[in-house]
Amino acid sequence: MTDGDPAKYRLLRRLKAGGMGEVFLACQRGPEGFEKLVVLKRVLAQFSSDSRFSLLFLQEARVSAQLRHPNIVQIHDFGKTEDGYFLCMEFVDGPNLREFMETHRERKIPVPLAAAVWIAAKIFGALDYAHERAESGGVRLRVVHRDVSPPNILLSREGEVKLTDFGLAKVEPWSHETSTGILRGKFPYMSPEHVTGRPQDHLSDLYAAGVVLFELLAGQTPFKDEGSPLKLLEEIRSKPAPDIRTFRPEVPPPLAALVASLLAKEPQERIQSARQAQLGLESNPAYRGYSERKLARQIARFSPGPFLSGAAEPEERTPSASRPLSRPSAVLADIRRPTPENVANLPEGRGRIEAVAPMGLTRFVGRDQEMRVLKENFEKAREGSGRVVGITGDAGVGKSRLVIELRRLVPLGACRYLEGRSAAYGGSMAFKPILEVVKELLGVEEGDPHEAIGQRIGRKLRELEPEGRIQTSALLEFLSFDVEDDQYQQIGPQEREKRILESVRDLILLESRSRPVILVLEDLQWIDRSSQEFLDLFIEAVPSHPILLLLLYRPEYNHAWASKPWFTEIRVGQLTNRTSAMLLQSILREGEVAPELRDLILGRARGNPLFVEELARSLLENGSIEKRGNRYVLAREPSASALSDTVQGIISARMERIEENLRRILQVASVIGKEFAYGILTTITGMSEELKACLLRLQGLGFVFEKRLFPDLEYVFKHALTQEAAYHSLLGEGRKNIHAEVARAIEKTHAQNLEEYYDLLAYHYTSGDNPEKALKYLDLANRKALRTNAVEEAKAYFDRAMEVLDRLPDTRENRVQRITLLARQEQAFYLLLRLPEYYELLSRFEPMAAAIDVVGVRGAFYSRMAFCEFSFGRFDRALGHALEAAALCDESGDQAQAAFALYVAECSLLYKGDLAEAVALGEKALNKLSESFDLVVYVRVRVLTSWAFCLMGRWDEALEQGSAGLAKAKEFSDESLGSFASLALTLAYGMKGDTERALEFGEQGIRMTPTPADEMLARSYYGWALSRSGKGGRDTEYMGSLFRALQAAGLMIVGVPVGSQLCDVLLAAADYEEAREVAADLLELADRDGAKWFSGRARRCLGEAEMNLGLAKEAEAHLEQSLTILKSIQAENEAALTLAALGRLRKKQRRWKAARQNLTEALETFERLGTLIEPERVRQELASLPS
Repeated sequence: MTDGDPAKYRLLRRLKAGGMGEVFLACQRGPEGFEKLVVLKRVLAQFSSDSRFSLLFLQEARVSAQLRHPNIVQIHDFGKTEDGYFLCMEFVDGPNLREFMETHRERKIPVPLAAAVWIAAKIFGALDYAHERAESGGVRLRVVHRDVSPPNILLSREGEVKLTDFGLAKVEPWSHETSTGILRGKFPYMSPEHVTGRPQDHLSDLYAAGVVLFELLAGQTPFKDEGSPLKLLEEIRSKPAPDIRTFRPEVPPPLAALVASLLAKEPQERIQSARQAQLGLESNPAYRGYSERKLARQIARFSPGPFLSGAAEPEERTPSASRPLSRPSAVLADIRRPTPENVANLPEGRGRIEAVAPMGLTRFVGRDQEMRVLKENFEKAREGSGRVVGITGDAGVGKSRLVIELRRLVPLGACRYLEGRSAAYGGSMAFKPILEVVKELLGVEEGDPHEAIGQRIGRKLRELEPEGRIQTSALLEFLSFDVEDDQYQQIGPQEREKRILESVRDLILLESRSRPVILVLEDLQWIDRSSQEFLDLFIEAVPSHPILLLLLYRPEYNHAWASKPWFTEIRVGQLTNRTSAMLLQSILREGEVAPELRDLILGRARGNPLFVEELARSLLENGSIEKRGNRYVLAREPSASALSDTVQGIISARMERIEENLRRILQVASVIGKEFAYGILTTITGMSEELKACLLRLQGLGFVFEKRLFPDLEYVFKHALTQEAAYHSLLGEGRKNIHAEVARAIEKTHAQNLEEYYDLLAYHYTSGDNPEKALKYLDLANRKALRTNAVEEAKAYFDRAMEVLDRLPDTRENRVQRITLLARQEQAFYLLLRLPEYYELLSRFEPMAAAIDVVGVRGAFYSRMAFCEFSFGRFDRALGHALEAAALCDESGDQAQAAFALYVAECSLLYKGDLAEAVALGEKALNKLSESFDLVVYVRVRVLTSWAFCLMGRWDEALEQGSAGLAKAKEFSDESLGSFASLALTLAYGMKGDTERALEFGEQGIRMTPTPADEMLARSYYGWALSRSGKGGRDTEYMGSLFRALQAAGLMIVGVPVGSQLCDVLLAAADYEEAREVAADLLELADRDGAKWFSGRARRCLGEAEMNLGLAKEAEAHLEQSLTILKSIQAENEAALTLAALGRLRKKQRRWKAARQNLTEALETFERLGTLIEPERVRQELASLPS
């Protein structure tokens, strides 16, 4: 390393800014004109004085400086400026591995097996050096990286592979640890021991690198992060990793065995060294035939354009040069007018599969077994035993064709046919395919006035279900209508999502009463998270209704339905040579196919029906095939472009040969989407009748089909690959212009019901490089998603909005917009278990928020900072920010926001042990809500105040507060909040000792839970109540898993209460060793955060466990400490429990007088408070003492 002089570096541009640091591309200058590109990393100025962040940064510098290996990013320099430390690193010009894999996924092309093996071997080589060979002063360092993941693996344009970012590393000879109780690392790459809070060593790195290898081969991680982080962590802990050959059958057995070993749950069952893994990969024949040069070519092919990553992800990309399209009329300026053809028997509204069905389809061959299975399932569904059939296969193998053939067998009108599909760009558009189904079911058409649609929906619901169980307000919000129901407006996002999911489910189920339903959902590999949640709910209801649910997806899509008795999966593979030949002959049906021509086409197509069809069409159109007599033969040798290795290449070659005007129409349509409305296309092109004639010709060429005629003319691409080929044929600037024109056309065409199109407008304006409009619609789409608890989609919109703001001028308006946007995201980040990331963003932009002159926005911002700080156990800081936020919101007149801020302050006081002050703040918050009611905050405050009274042993007041919260939740029929309030009553009755009522409310809490995460928490409370009633012991493993998962996730505002309940359950089950271990972990957390009540409780549980293990000295110390703490905060009931434990201990020690004194004081306290169970137990202990 050099001398750390900052003056020799010239910053060129910022590559990345995180919550705590930023990364720059820089030029290092030296004598005689020496210059070198490097990367500078530094801690943001506002955090340079924070010892925790500085420690992490210093550790990264210290560790990285000792590592000299070709597959590890090198450190050149370390220094300090007046703003803090900086680190100078090697510049790696290329993408990180995440970007490399995402580009492959976007193009639907797997990473080549050889490339995957090569990259992984280099990663394990770097880990082998860090684990076993790195030294400092002759001392072996044994560095454990602890964050091996694709963003931390860089690929250079020369084909090098580099491991970077040792900020979380653990070094055996050094004492520093990075953990602060907040989750570190990336969830999908965490090892089971990391998730469960066990120590991490080099075997944890091997597991993470194994996940990276799995993802390189399969295109996804073994356990997918689908918006439920707790579920993901639990799967990592307990679920076996899937066989890699399920996703990629060509993986050779030795490589599959290596992957399986790396992903073993228990560390001792894994390969024991990175060197072993490296040698295993290098012995693969694919590795021996690969090289840096080949990887460089692969990077150039799949990562075009300049990369300035150098240990970071770039904030922006330089667009590739392309021909601009200046205005709508110029998009298709050179279109020639074709001769119109007659149009007859145009179909009415249909789905994509319906639109394709009547067209000139090729012969249906080679699918007899698949059709037999499909027909059997249809017959069972028609008889009332609903069935779910997954149809999976690669693009172009004929999944949709099976559905078409089934439809031909069903008599017209015998079933209700419904269809929806996901889109490649629709992953952040909540409910996209389900929305299409509901609109079709309710007869909602594009362009209908909102009032007319509302009346039609009302009539349809009365027709389906006169009892009125379906939530009309929920369906109206689902369809992006304004809901005027004041009561509905008060319910929380989780309850709204629950009502929407249940209402849509019931709507389809009711439709099946009149006639069987065939529901087809296509392209599930692109499904959004909200639609996936609906699907999981709906599938459970299918078997008792006459419904056939057909799900079409590519092999990379994962699901959890394989074990359902009513689920069947049809795997559509490639055709055999015999059936491929039959298909080809049906395409070239006017003559016999010559053997050499047949062998050429079948050899290229490899059994893919779409490939066979497109290649045959292509060779006919370019003149490579001609008919001689009664035989089709090769007239000339086809060009290389005509014989592409992929079906996309063949389709692209066909498009290149059609007239320019037709090709440009396809390109514009591809930007609109796989389905495109004629009206939008007309608006963009300025054409009308001549456009219809062009579309007719494109139908004749087999590129598009007509989807519907009335009420609006719509078209659909023949296949997703056709749309993709047209879209990717556009140059960057031209594509941007068309996206912008599409957005403007949507605004014009759908001005009356624009809310339905917020997400689509956000997509098009973002792709169209109109940052002002993109920001507007990203903001609106984010608000819309948050209202219905579509948190994953909401976060995606938020992320893009923040990126857009980075490109806009730094104006007052944009600063206010950013802070307002940030302050709105607490719900999304919290439910996604990503609060640390949220807090880093809030901290980064706090100086901007502090300077804003809009007090209400400042107040909302600081209340969210306070919530995060409370969640991390920083109670004093949280209290200060919360009270400041409350004052600002009060000044702005926003009483509901002021109440939320006071609620956060109440939370902080409760955990600090200032219970009476917490109650007083709760009362103040309720007064604010009497002026401006907010149901969610109201119930939260009632529940928290109930909890504060519980901790003081004031049972009547605790029950009164919990009951008030539950009554209000029931008044608004909000089951999510009702579940939350039920848990408060479970706690109050359970601590009091009325176990019958505790179990009653515990069961109610479970019944009312809206999400799996809520159910996990409710089950924990119920398990504790069972233990209090003497019926426990069954849920200890479950509660233990939940506690460890919350501990790993850093959610200790929930984890600490669960841990304290787990201690009680373990003590009641006489599992004293485990109780001692959990109590020790709980004590460490409580003491670290200054949570006094939990600290006292943890010491009491620890003392009781030690007493029963014969560790009298340790037990007495912990119990006496517990008593001191609990008495200081007036937690009388808990203090009495500690006194009773001390009495039992002193009885064991035969210290009769002290035992009687402790037990008598405990009994008096229990009787005064009205506690039910404990007095009788203490009386029995007293009675057993010698007189």
